[in-house]
Amino acid sequence: MNNLFTDFLLSREELRELYHWLPIDGIEKINDIVNQYNYTVRNGFKIPLILTGQQPAVFGGPLYTFYKIITSLKLSRVLKLQYRSETLPMFWVHSWDHDWKEACSINFLSYNYEILPFLFNPDTGEKGKSLYKLKIDKQYIQEKILDIFNKIRGSEFTNFWREFLINSLVENDTLSDWAVHILKKVFEGENIKWFEPHKTKDFKILKQVIEISIESHQLLFEKFNKTNDLIKKLGYKPKVHKLPENAFFFLEEENYRNKIQFENGTFYSEISKKTYTKSEMMNILNYEPERFSPNILLRCIYQQMLFPCVVYVGGPAEVAYWAQLKDLFSLFNLSVPIIYPRNRFILLPLKIRKWLADLNIDIYDLSKINDSVENTNFFFGSDSQKKEIEIIKMKFIDSANLFFNSLFNVFSDNSLYNYRKKFLLKIDIESQKLIELFLKSKKNKNEIYQKHLYYIKNTLFPNGNDQERFFSPFSFIPEYGSDFIKILKDKTDINNFDIGIIDL
Repeated sequence: MNNLFTDFLLSREELRELYHWLPIDGIEKINDIVNQYNYTVRNGFKIPLILTGQQPAVFGGPLYTFYKIITSLKLSRVLKLQYRSETLPMFWVHSWDHDWKEACSINFLSYNYEILPFLFNPDTGEKGKSLYKLKIDKQYIQEKILDIFNKIRGSEFTNFWREFLINSLVENDTLSDWAVHILKKVFEGENIKWFEPHKTKDFKILKQVIEISIESHQLLFEKFNKTNDLIKKLGYKPKVHKLPENAFFFLEEENYRNKIQFENGTFYSEISKKTYTKSEMMNILNYEPERFSPNILLRCIYQQMLFPCVVYVGGPAEVAYWAQLKDLFSLFNLSVPIIYPRNRFILLPLKIRKWLADLNIDIYDLSKINDSVENTNFFFGSDSQKKEIEIIKMKFIDSANLFFNSLFNVFSDNSLYNYRKKFLLKIDIESQKLIELFLKSKKNKNEIYQKHLYYIKNTLFPNGNDQERFFSPFSFIPEYGSDFIKILKDKTDINNFDIGIIDL
């Protein structure tokens, strides 16, 4: 986790140069800002928005996508119930994105706590397209769904969700459409709006944003760098790195989203190697604005120009890179929204909780739990332990020999010496049998513990990753149905920014 996000959660006062709301200010301050928010009606929205977003991904995305949505819903609800402030949650689908590798892979947790990886590898001709154009292999994914659902935990809800996912593939052709279809179904009935930028018919705002980035590239970079210098001065590393020649937008060429560079007053495409003068680029913008899309930084500007967004709900990386936008926002005469950290959770199945208790690992010490799991070793039988056992055994045999000598002294019968060798040999054999029995029992117990440790790591820290970034919610939805979302909502505390533990 980045240091900037950590200090943001701790409400380091120096960070007010970058954020006008810190967690220490609480929900009441958010309510004050909402009520004082001066905005004009944009795109038909008459009340402030609580906006979050994520790129579309297979099966709707990883767990943290759901956490973003639920945090937005819960914050809006609390503002309404406690302060009577009307806000509307919105989810911005980053459908322009073309990072197919991240969007096309996800993992599932099997019923026996094994990791089930899923990867959809698009045809070569699809790679590099925006996700709203990337075609999905329906037959392959349908087959994988059947296989996955045979290996994850199920219930009376399993058939419904399996059939829904299969049928959703019939209704959608692109990755973005499929992902949005799933999210809308999971959050059916919730008061949330969905925005897919590639479907916009009004390019007025987009053209304004891209035009400035074409005409004033150097000024934008200088403003961006000015904030980065402040971030470095405060002791942090900027999250997003940008070279002076990197343009603030992408251009679609022959259906592929291409990165654009700017040097010596000329734009050029990294992939096609085509060059464009400013006037040529402006000509494309005027006649084919749909070919343009903003980069990660300019998207935030576009968002604020397009909608009356007063709060943006983001994860650790987003909280960090929004800090870099301070002077860019000033250039566009925009107010930076409240950057609100989404809730974070560790999902804890009942068996995993029990095994943690058996291993005496404190599940509430989240800062140390990963190290505890990694470093716990129950193996018994090291060289030093074997030497100690041998010493104990020899002491026991010496005691047996002493016992024999004492008996001999009592009976004063030389014939008893004939039993000495046989007696001590039997003592040696039986004591060794007892030792082997103890070692076998310890070995068996150790194997069980090591297996449980393996399952714990698979569940809580899969492949060394955060659970929320690794697993699909459909590892759990087939078992809990719509109650899974209810469980998450019930456990979402918008006043608490620690990582929560949810018992399943």
